[in-house]
Amino acid sequence: MVSLVNSSSVERWNSWGRLRLLTEVADDELSLSTEQQNSVDLPIDSKSLVVASAGSGKTLVLACRIKHLLSEDQVGPGQILTLSFSRAAVSAVRQSLVGVAASRSVFVRTFDSFCTQLLSSFSRNDAWMSFGYDDRVQASIELLSSSEDARSFVADLKHILVDEVQDLVGIRASFVASLLS
Repeated sequence: MVSLVNSSSVERWNSWGRLRLLTEVADDELSLSTEQQNSVDLPIDSKSLVVASAGSGKTLVLACRIKHLLSEDQVGPGQILTLSFSRAAVSAVRQSLVGVAASRSVFVRTFDSFCTQLLSSFSRNDAWMSFGYDDRVQASIELLSSSEDARSFVADLKHILVDEVQDLVGIRASFVASLLS
């Protein structure tokens, strides 16, 4: 399923100075467009891909989807993994979750941070500590294929959300595929 974010919404600037397209409501709060809300409200077992232009609110939709999974679908926070390419997006998602019960236990990480967590928790050696970003991702893929403990940890993740999925190529795409297999 492909969900398209409505590009005819009111333009607003977020705290990083990037354009965000959302619908304005009477009390000057921002709300989701109909298309965005439909993506958030998908059934718990849905697989979706949100495709939209830069600055259109995909990260906000992702944060709202996490809130929905926690509050409406009663998903445990340890069952949700959100991966992003940037610390700024991770911070934005975490900030959006402030005040949501159990949201501090949701895994919201950059690819590098999550791979580092996997390697530090389950690797039998420290060789990975001198690796660059891509090498850590590759080492994590190899770890998932060789470590029952790492596979067991990942198996508990029932909802894997990737911010900026249109940028998911190469080794990071292979990593997500290994998480899903």
